[in-house]
Amino acid sequence: MVKTLRDLLSELHAERERTWDPDQLQLNIDQRRELVEAAHPSNWVAAGDPAPPFSLDEVDGERLTRESLTFRGPAVLVFFRFAGCPACNIALPYYERELAPGLRDLGATLVTLRGLGYLLKAPD
Repeated sequence: MVKTLRDLLSELHAERERTWDPDQLQLNIDQRRELVEAAHPSNWVAAGDPAPPFSLDEVDGERLTRESLTFRGPAVLVFFRFAGCPACNIALPYYERELAPGLRDLGATLVTLRGLGYLLKAPD
């Protein structure tokens, strides 16, 4: 049986409950709750909306732009917090395994970006 992402993240939380100091666990829970509460989906680019132009450095030193990502078709952008984020290190391989093949079949590319949090809509 293939585990869902929710299953995998629940296992991570259960491991934290078993192994972490209760005060550290509560701090982590509170930080995650604050991130969710501070997020305002009305400011995010919605599915199908064009992302504002951007330019980022790739790990190999090249520049990555919206235009270069969408040259051959649509791109699906997934943002992660940092390379050592345990939840990200569970989610990213899951996305590659479970989402990327279907996206490729549709002519889209899955792109992961570190540290941006989320892409905001351009101001009106």
